[in-house]
Amino acid sequence: MIRSRHGSRSVGFDLERSAEQIQGHLWLGSGSEWLCGTADLSGTTGKRLAVRFSAPPGPAFLAEIQPWGPSVSLTVELRPGAALIPNWEGFRAGGWSGEVPGQSYRGRVAEVSSFSELLTDDSGERCRQASRPSNEVDVPTFRPGALDEEGRALLLADYAQLVRWHNQGSLNHRELRDAALLAHLWLLDTYPLLQRASDNYGAMLSCPDLRRAATLAARIEEEKPALWSPQTEHSGDWVPLSAFRNDLACWLGQSDYRVTWSAFIKFVRNKLGAGHYDPEDRTRWQRELAELSQKADLDGEPWLASMMLTLVRSLILAADGSGFAALARDG
Repeated sequence: MIRSRHGSRSVGFDLERSAEQIQGHLWLGSGSEWLCGTADLSGTTGKRLAVRFSAPPGPAFLAEIQPWGPSVSLTVELRPGAALIPNWEGFRAGGWSGEVPGQSYRGRVAEVSSFSELLTDDSGERCRQASRPSNEVDVPTFRPGALDEEGRALLLADYAQLVRWHNQGSLNHRELRDAALLAHLWLLDTYPLLQRASDNYGAMLSCPDLRRAATLAARIEEEKPALWSPQTEHSGDWVPLSAFRNDLACWLGQSDYRVTWSAFIKFVRNKLGAGHYDPEDRTRWQRELAELSQKADLDGEPWLASMMLTLVRSLILAADGSGFAALARDG
């Protein structure tokens, strides 16, 4: 939902998704006169859009600029129609509305810009190229069917289990190992489940950034800890899957070793008995991590369990923030 009103000029844009199609609805108001139009869009759900309104009675121009899926550029004829209810002032993009009780936006709005002049015809393609992730592996392929009914049921069942663990607030040793198996399936499998969902729905997969780098630099610089772990709460930034997997989970002072989330998941899965138990063939950092985790705790919780709960929360945020949980429920 986008709304903008300045003086007597108002514009509006809504997305409507059904099982059959995705449509964009446009409104242009001048005083008490309203023009409306509807456009059929591609099946991708994680859309990046450029919407341009020319002066009445001219058409509107709509372009999909996400760097995946089909390139869509449409001219939408606007005709007299029903007015939007004037329930806003200024500019609004999605979000909860106190002026319209019960209406809310599901998902995330990354960036929104509003211009007072009509953009040029080639602006959509230039925005499309500028919005490409730095790593091509983070671009969804948009493959409807990549997540079939069995995979969708698995995603929802796993999501429900993550929520139960989060609400429980603690993990016993069996649950710690189960969480490692689930995290491996979602993030590290040959075709990770979250990547399947991203390709199936045509939506960018984003994972929460726990601001590890800044915290790490300050803690190590000042305290030289034997063991460092990130903040447990999401601070607002987002990173793609490739960055999250290689991001810092903890730092081990004795061996001066940086443990990524991928390494942390594999350590619990392959060394502590989740999918494989191997107490002999462990590297120095794995032995140190096992020893420290038996001694240390965070807020009264065993250290490994506390770290795994941080990962559990991150997976919930990734599924919610990318819209996959809601899309899977909708079918």
